[in-house]
Amino acid sequence: MKKLLFTFLLILLSCNITLPQSLSNDLGQIPYVYAKEYLRPFVTGFDMGLNANFIGGRDLVSTSKKIPFARNFYIGFKFGAVLLTDQDKILNTEFNAPYKDQNGYIDPNAYYTLYGAPTAFGDKTKAIANVTYIDYYGTTQFATQEFIGGVLNTKFVPIILPEIGIGTFFNTDAKIRYIPTITVGDFGSFGYLGFAVRHNFTGYFKKKLPVNIALQAGYQNFKVKDANDANIMATNTFFVNAQATKGFGIVSVYGGFQYEYSRTEINYTYTDLSGYSVPISFIMMGDTHYRGVAGANVKLGPVIFNLDFNIAYNLSVNSGLGVGF
Repeated sequence: MKKLLFTFLLILLSCNITLPQSLSNDLGQIPYVYAKEYLRPFVTGFDMGLNANFIGGRDLVSTSKKIPFARNFYIGFKFGAVLLTDQDKILNTEFNAPYKDQNGYIDPNAYYTLYGAPTAFGDKTKAIANVTYIDYYGTTQFATQEFIGGVLNTKFVPIILPEIGIGTFFNTDAKIRYIPTITVGDFGSFGYLGFAVRHNFTGYFKKKLPVNIALQAGYQNFKVKDANDANIMATNTFFVNAQATKGFGIVSVYGGFQYEYSRTEINYTYTDLSGYSVPISFIMMGDTHYRGVAGANVKLGPVIFNLDFNIAYNLSVNSGLGVGF
């Protein structure tokens, strides 16, 4: 499963930053109970990064009944960094799985415990589990078993995505993010599609409001397949937010509150110590459901830069750079 971990990280970075092909970690060594805790910071960080940075980048534009169209186009890149805590780097778990002792005897239901073991973003030192098993003579025995270490010891989850903005029609604009299916050597392929639609409600009020207000909703899909075209990972996210903006010359400030939902399916083959292989498939839900956003856009001619901060399950910092007209 070396290819699996490489592909996960390729998607995580998603900006042509490659990792050594000599990754020794093998997700196929661990059962799904362990794998879910091992991958949780990755899934949560990745999902949170995907759902970020849809508010900033373009100001809200109002149209009228007489002139329902206003030019408001944008093309650029969105950058993000989801900050990790120390707790994101370690895991505690327990599970039952086969254990093979030094005499070759296999207990099919040994009990494993792991405390302070590294997650995918933890230390690369291999985890050591305490094992309680029954030997050939029916006697309870105690042993240790080595498992995988972390893949990338990092303090943040980086992400970069291209974005195109189209608008404004009848007070409504759209954002599209797209990466075509890309095959990465012998490691497999990945592809991405995301979009959001935003409607400006400011013009519905008789009195002029001190800020522009809008609602926005969006959906994203990220898929990964191995070299045999088998699904490895599929992430689907949905979000809806309420946002407000206020302009001050070349600078506009914005804020918002967002609800989001993320679902990731993981597929791999687990080979236990008895040599038995079984396909594993499980669903992981993102831990982030709500976030607050505060940031600003700066427009210098056609160049637009934005920076915002998100408070959610993890903190994140996001920015964007593009051109608008």
